[in-house]
Amino acid sequence: MKKVIVMLLACCLMLSLLCGCGLGKKEPVKYMVLVMDQENAPVPGVLVEFCTDTQCVTATSDETGIAELDAESATYTVHILKVPEGFAPYELELSIGPQADLLTVNLSPAA
Repeated sequence: MKKVIVMLLACCLMLSLLCGCGLGKKEPVKYMVLVMDQENAPVPGVLVEFCTDTQCVTATSDETGIAELDAESATYTVHILKVPEGFAPYELELSIGPQADLLTVNLSPAA
C-alpha cells in the first residue's frame, strides 16, 4: 500500500512539474503576406486583415512589403483592407494556414 501511495505522489509531482514547463501550450506560427506591385517591388503601408471564425487581427506591410501575424496555428482568411495611393483596391479573399505560410499578393495600379 505504501508503494502505491508513493507512486501516486511521484506521478502527481511529475505532472505538476510538466504542467509548469509549458507542455500543452501551442507555439505561435508566423504567417506572412508579401505585397508587391506589378514589377515585383515591395509595397509598404498596405493594411492586411487576418481572420478566423472568432477574431480578426490587422497588420501593415513594412518596407519589405511583408505584413506578419504571429498567432496560434489556424486557417486564416486574408483581406487587403487598404492600399497606398496609386494602387487599385484588392478585392479577392485569400486563405492562409494552418501551417506557417507565405502568401504573395500583387497589386495593380489605379485606373
